[in-house]
Amino acid sequence: MTNDLSNIANTLKDMQHRRDTHVAQFKRIHQLGEELINSSKVNDSSFVATVMANLDENYNDFEDALQQREDHLEFEKDAARKYNDKQKSVNIWLTTTERSAVEAQLQQVLPLEKEIVGYKPEIDDVNKVGQSYDEVIHEVEQPLSLGPHLRSLQAGSGQTSPRKTRHSMSLLDRSSMYGMDDDTETQKQLTETNSRYDNLLQQVTNYIDDLNLNKQYIDKDDRVVSRLDWVTNMAATLQQRKPVARDIESLELEIAQLEEFKKEISSNKSPVDDCSLRGEQFLQDNQDKLSYEKQDSLGKNVTELRDGYEKLEVSSMGLLDEAKAELERMKRDRDEKLTLEQRLMKSLKMLQDLLEWVAQAEKKLGSEQQLSDDKRVLDGQAKDHKILHTDVVAHQEPIIQAVQVAQQLIEDYKDRLPGNSANQLKDLSDELKHRFDNVFVQSQTRENRLTIASDSLEKFFTDLDNLHRWIVTSEDQIKSMKQNIGRDLTMLQEQQSEHSSFNDGVLSQGAESRYLNMNGQGFLDMAKVYKDDLDNFRETTLPRQFSQSYQDGPEPAMIRQQLLDVNMQYSSVKTSSQSLTLLLRDLVDRHQKLEDAVNVMLRWLPTAEKNLTVIMKEPVASEPTAITTKYRESSLQSDVIQHMSDVEKMRDSSSDLFQIHPQVEREIQPKVDDVVRRYQALQAQLEERLQVLRNALADSQDIRANLDMLLRWLDQAERETHKLDKGTLVRVQREPLRDVIEQQQVLYKDIEGHRPAVESIRKAVSKLIESGEPLEVEELKTSLNELNSRYQDVDSTTKKYADDINSLTTKLGEFEKRAEELDSWLVPTIQTVHSKAFGQMPENQLEGKIKELRKQMESNRPKLAQVKQVGDQLKHDPRANDVLYIERIVSNLDTNWNLLEDGLAERERQVVDHQNGSRQYSGQHKDVTNWLTTIERKVDHAQPKVRDAAAIQASIKELKPLLEDVDHHEPNIIEVNQSGEAVDHLKSILVHPLAHPALFKSTQLTKEVVPAQSIDNDYSVDVNNQTHRELSDVNNRYDQLRKTLLDSLEDLQVAGRCLEESASIQTELNWVIATDAKLEQSRPQSLKIEPLEREVGNFQTIHGSIESKQAAISDALSKAEHFQREYRDRLSTRPATTAPEEHRPTPHQLRDGQN
Repeated sequence: MTNDLSNIANTLKDMQHRRDTHVAQFKRIHQLGEELINSSKVNDSSFVATVMANLDENYNDFEDALQQREDHLEFEKDAARKYNDKQKSVNIWLTTTERSAVEAQLQQVLPLEKEIVGYKPEIDDVNKVGQSYDEVIHEVEQPLSLGPHLRSLQAGSGQTSPRKTRHSMSLLDRSSMYGMDDDTETQKQLTETNSRYDNLLQQVTNYIDDLNLNKQYIDKDDRVVSRLDWVTNMAATLQQRKPVARDIESLELEIAQLEEFKKEISSNKSPVDDCSLRGEQFLQDNQDKLSYEKQDSLGKNVTELRDGYEKLEVSSMGLLDEAKAELERMKRDRDEKLTLEQRLMKSLKMLQDLLEWVAQAEKKLGSEQQLSDDKRVLDGQAKDHKILHTDVVAHQEPIIQAVQVAQQLIEDYKDRLPGNSANQLKDLSDELKHRFDNVFVQSQTRENRLTIASDSLEKFFTDLDNLHRWIVTSEDQIKSMKQNIGRDLTMLQEQQSEHSSFNDGVLSQGAESRYLNMNGQGFLDMAKVYKDDLDNFRETTLPRQFSQSYQDGPEPAMIRQQLLDVNMQYSSVKTSSQSLTLLLRDLVDRHQKLEDAVNVMLRWLPTAEKNLTVIMKEPVASEPTAITTKYRESSLQSDVIQHMSDVEKMRDSSSDLFQIHPQVEREIQPKVDDVVRRYQALQAQLEERLQVLRNALADSQDIRANLDMLLRWLDQAERETHKLDKGTLVRVQREPLRDVIEQQQVLYKDIEGHRPAVESIRKAVSKLIESGEPLEVEELKTSLNELNSRYQDVDSTTKKYADDINSLTTKLGEFEKRAEELDSWLVPTIQTVHSKAFGQMPENQLEGKIKELRKQMESNRPKLAQVKQVGDQLKHDPRANDVLYIERIVSNLDTNWNLLEDGLAERERQVVDHQNGSRQYSGQHKDVTNWLTTIERKVDHAQPKVRDAAAIQASIKELKPLLEDVDHHEPNIIEVNQSGEAVDHLKSILVHPLAHPALFKSTQLTKEVVPAQSIDNDYSVDVNNQTHRELSDVNNRYDQLRKTLLDSLEDLQVAGRCLEESASIQTELNWVIATDAKLEQSRPQSLKIEPLEREVGNFQTIHGSIESKQAAISDALSKAEHFQREYRDRLSTRPATTAPEEHRPTPHQLRDGQN
C-alpha cells in the first residue's frame, strides 16, 4: 500500500513538473493568440478565439483534475496513516498478551512437571514391589530347586558355591528360571501404572515443549516484526528524507542528512541479517513442530524483513546517488546556465551585429544604380559590386554559424533559456537568415547579371563597330556603283550580275544586324529586369523613405539610339542596294525594250527604203485604170502604217529610259532620231508618191469621173469609219489600243491623202459652175455638196475617234503608272512582312517596323483610292468595251493590299502574344529561380552530418519540410516549363514566314513576281535558344534538388536503421560480454558437496539465461545481417549520416561472442 501511494505521489509529482515545463509554452500561445486577435490585418479571428477558448478549457480541466488527485492522495495518506497506527497498536498488544499467556502457562505447568518428575522414584518402587510380589507368588507355587552341594573341603579349596551363584541372579533370571508370566495381574497393573505415568509425563513434557516453542516463536517473531517495523519506519522516514531542495546549499545539507541516515541503515545490517538467519534457522529446526500458519507467518515476515531491508538499503543508496547526481546536475546546470547566459549574450550580440551589417548591405544594394550602357561606367558598377559581393560571400559562413548557433541553443536549451530569449533568438535568427538570403540572392544575381552585361556590352560595341565599318564600305560601294552605271546593255547586265551578289551580301548582313539588335535588346531587357529587381528590392526591403528620396540615374539610352542609328543606316544601305537592284533591273529591261524596238525598225527600214526606191523609179501611167491599179497594189503604205506602232514603241521606250537614265540620252537619242527621221522620210516620200498617183489619176479623168471616184471612195471610207467607230471592240489595254490607233491612222492617212483631190475637185467644180450648163451645174453642186458633207463627216469622226482613243490611252498610262508605283511598294513590303527575316527582328525593332509600315499604308491609302478612281473612269469610258484588264489590276491591287494588311495584323498578334507570353514566363522564371536559389542554400546548409539518433531525427525533421516544399512547387516548375515552351512556340511562329499566294504586279498579271509561299505547321524550336537553356537549367536544378533531398532522407533513414541495429547488437554484445564475465566468475571451483552444488546451481542459472537469450541474439543477428545485405551499397559509401565504423558493432563480433 505504501509503495502504491509512493508511486501515485511520484506520478503526480512528474505530472506537476511536466505542467510547469509547459507553462511558458501556454503563455506563448496566449500571447500569439492575442496578437492575432488584436491584429489590424485579421478580419475574422473567430477560429483563433475558438482555439484559445478550447485550450483554456482543457488547461483548466487538467489543473482541476490534478488538484483533485492531490486531494485524494492526501485523504488516502491520512486514512492509511490512521489504519497503520491502529494496526501497529493492535499487533503490539496481541504480541504482548500472547507472550504473557505463554509465560503464565509455563509458570503453571512447570511445578506440575517437577512434581511428576519427582514422583518417578515412587513409580520405580511400585514396580519393584510388584515384581517382588509376583516372584514371591511364583516361587511359593514352584518346587524348591536346590543346587549341588559341595563338601566343605571343596569350598575351602576355593571352589564357588552353586547356591551362592543362584542367589546372585537377577529377578528376571529368576523369573525365567521359575517361568514367571507377564500376564499376571500384578504385571498388568504395573504396566497400566507405568503407561499412565509415562503418558502424564509425556503430556506435561510436550506441553512444556510446546509452550517453550511457542515462547521461542513469539520471541523470534517479535524480533523479526520489531526489525520489520524498524525497516518500515526507516523506509517511511527515507521517503520523508528524500532530498527535494531546488538549490545547491539546501540540497548539500539534505544529502549530508541522508548520508547519516544511510549510515544508520548500514549499521543495522548485521542485526537484521542475524535476526533473519535466526528466524530461518528456527523455522528449519522446528519445521515439523510448527503449524503451517506460523511457519507461513514467520517465513513471510523474515522474507519481508530481508527484502525490505535490501530494498531500504538499495533505495537509500539510490536516493543518495540520485541526490548526488541531482547535486552534480544542479552544479552542472549552474555552470551551464552561466555558460548558457554567456553564449546567449554572445549569440544575441552576434545576431544583432550581423543584422546591422545586413542593414548596411541592404542600403548599399539599394543605393546601386541601374545598368549603364556606357562600358566604362558599367565596369565601374561591376567593380564596386564585386567588392560588395565579396563582403557578402565573406559574411555567409559567419551568418550560417550564427544562425546554427542560435538554432542549436533553441533546440538544446529551449526550456532553460531565460524569459523570452528563445523567441528573441528565433526571431533574430529567422530575420537574419531571411534578410541575408535576400541580400545574398540579390547580390549573386546582380553579380551574374553585371558580368553577363559587361561581356554582352563589350561584344555589342565590337559588333557595332564591325557593322559600322561594313555600312561605310557598303555605302561607298553603292555610291560608286551609282556613279558608274553602264551606258550600254552589256555593261548594265554585268553590273546587274555583280550587284546581285553584292545585294545577297547585304541581305546576309541582315542576320548580323538582327543579331546585333538581339544583343542590344537583350542588354536593354536585362537592364529593365535589373531595374525592376532593384526597384522591387528597394520597395520590399528598404524603408519607404529611402525609396521615395532616392534619385535613380538615367535609363540607358545610348544603345537604343545607336541601334536606331545603325538600323536606319543598315536600312538605308539595304534600301539603296535594293533601289540600285531595281534600277539596274529596270535599266536593263528598258535598254532591252529600246534595243528590241530599234532593231525591229533597223531590220525593216532598209527593205522599205529599197522598195520605196523601186516604186519611186517606176513611171506614172497615163491611163486611169493603170494608175488606179498601181495605187491599189502599193502594199508599202500599209506596211509603213503598221510600223508606226513600232516607232511609237521605240519613242516610248527611249522616253522611259531617259527618265531614269538621262546620261545615255545624248548617245541614244541621235540613233532614235535617225530611225524616226528615216521612217518619217520614208513616210513622206511614200505619201508624195501616192499624191503623185492621185494627181495623175485626177488629171487623167474629167471632173465628173473624179467626183464619182471620190464619192465611191467615200462610200468605202464611210464603211471603214463606221466600222472603226461603231464596230471596233476596244480593249482597255496598251497593245490592243495601239492596234486600234494603227487602224485609225490607216484610215486617217487615207482621208488626209484624198484631201488634195477633194480640194482640186472643189476648185474645178467652182470654175465649171461659173461657165457650165445650168442643169449640169446644179447636178455638180449637189454632188459637190454631198462630197463636202460626207468628207467632213468622215474626217471629223476619224479625228474624234482618235482623240477619244488617245485620251483613253493617256488615262490607261496614268492608271498603269499609278498601279506600278503602288505595286513597287506593295509587293516588296508584302514579301518583307511575310518573310522569315521580318519575324527574326528584335521585338522593339519589329514593333517599330510594323508601326512604320502602318504609317506607310495610311500614306499610300489615298494612292490606292486614286488608282481605283482612275480605273473607274476607264471602266466607265464610252469607248471602253472590254475593261477586264482594268478590273484585274484593281483586283490584284486589292489582293496585295489585303495581303499586306492581314500580314501586318498577324505579325502584330504574334508580337503581342509573344510579349505577353514572355512577360508571364519571365515573372514565373524569376520566381522559380529565386525559390530554387533559396531552397538550394537551405539544403546546402541542412546537409546532414550526424552521429546519433536524436541528430538524425532532427535532420529528418529539417529536411522533410524542404522536400514537401519542393514537391509542392512541382506545379510551378511544370507551369514555367509550359510557359517557356509556349514562348518558344510563339517565337518559332513569329520567326516563321507567313504563307501567301503568288504575288503579281498589277500591270504584269501573267508574270509571277514572287512565287507562292506555303508554310507547314511544323514549328521547330531551336533547342539552343535562351529559353530552352533557362528551362533546362531550372529542370536540372529542380531534379537535382529533389534527388539530393530524397537521397539525404534515405541516407538518414538508413543511418537511423543502422544506429538501431547497432544499438541492438551493442546491447546483445554487452550482455554477451557481461554473461561471459559472469561465467568466468561462476565457474565451479569448490571441493565440497554443498558449496559445489550451489555453484553448479548458479552456473546452471546462467546457462539457462544463455539458452533463453539465444533466440533474441539470433533474431538480432538475422536483422542486422539482412540490413547489411539490403543496404550494402549505401553502407559501403560511408555517408556522413551513418555511424562511424570504429563505433559500430558488427554482427560478426556478436556471433563470435555468441559462440
